[in-house]
Amino acid sequence: MNSSEMQAAGRWTGSKWAMLALLVVARTNMGLQFQTVADSSEQLVSAMGISWHEIGRLIGLYMVPGVFIALLGALLGRKFGDKRLVVFSLFLMAVGGALMAVADAYGVLTAGRLISGVGGVVVNVLMTKMIADWFPARQVAFATAILIVSWPLGIALGLVINGQLLTVTTWPTVMWLASAVSLASMMLVWLWYRDPPGLAASTTKGFGFKLEITRVEALLCIVAGSLWAVYNVGFIMLPSFGGNFFVSLGFSPVEAAFLVSIASWLLILLVPVGGYIGARWGHQNLILFIAFAVGTVGMAWIPVASSPVLIFIITGSIAVLPAGLIMSLPAQFLRAEARGTGMGVFFTMYYVGFATLPEVGGWARDYTGDAGAPIQFGAIMFFAATFFLALFLVLKKRLVPSAAATGSAS
Repeated sequence: MNSSEMQAAGRWTGSKWAMLALLVVARTNMGLQFQTVADSSEQLVSAMGISWHEIGRLIGLYMVPGVFIALLGALLGRKFGDKRLVVFSLFLMAVGGALMAVADAYGVLTAGRLISGVGGVVVNVLMTKMIADWFPARQVAFATAILIVSWPLGIALGLVINGQLLTVTTWPTVMWLASAVSLASMMLVWLWYRDPPGLAASTTKGFGFKLEITRVEALLCIVAGSLWAVYNVGFIMLPSFGGNFFVSLGFSPVEAAFLVSIASWLLILLVPVGGYIGARWGHQNLILFIAFAVGTVGMAWIPVASSPVLIFIITGSIAVLPAGLIMSLPAQFLRAEARGTGMGVFFTMYYVGFATLPEVGGWARDYTGDAGAPIQFGAIMFFAATFFLALFLVLKKRLVPSAAATGSAS
């Protein structure tokens, strides 16, 4: 270590929390950029002449690259270096946002969305790994939970900021803002992030590809990843289409954006609470089933309720609780040497679902002409989450005889 590196290390004594804060701030940009299409949907439909079905497709396209990249994300970081690849990925997010801002056709919007999505996927995979590098095993779950809330924080900020912007300007401004924030995040990581001491010495660059995973582990990861996918798609119907629904009820666009942002703020506040309750009380599977039931009934009820705002808040408050618990499912059965590959499979299924299913919500809006139809589609997704959880528990019980010894929740 040279003198400058020693000085930097001295300034960052105990810096794992500083690194976590840095990555949380940079990763918040993902949610902000993801939300740009949903926030601009009314103007995009009128100005570009596209359908709500195509809006749903654009929303999902942000996740399409994850189908191909999630499993390879860690290997790409090993080959090129995590920090270097994250900086480049944030640059791709900026380029994609700028391309969408100047788009004059749906095809250009699609290209920009996909480029942004490539960057977002790599940022998501590698930042999770970077947190694991910094934190000891007993703190990784808590640190990762904090990192996770940066996504809904970005969505909530987007709902508030973009909603205000769109009252005085047009949709390209929203895209330019996301592009600029991506560049700022890139500079932040480039200038301030550093690997934990000793990591470089213990890590050898290479591009080996060895899948240390059994068929049983792969199957359970597929089911758990499918559960994570449908759960997220169900919940994302609230911020993605809730604004249009509340506008259809007579709320102003700014009021609707504020109401919908509540879903994201609830996620930020209550995801750690759900994890804490699960850890202290146990009975994690019961918590999951209750939350899924509330999500199913509540989202089906919101469009027909006499007090939709109240039902919206109650449903969102309970439906967000299991996010951290779902993310912990692979840890119940994956061996240490299979965790990297297993989580790659898990996230691949997540991206497959998130890249395709939001389009169905947009299609439901077009087909029925009902602004509440996408929210009711979210209810179907919560019901599907119940099915995948039951399937996961049955398969784990039958195929993993030592499940009781691996810390499974009951």
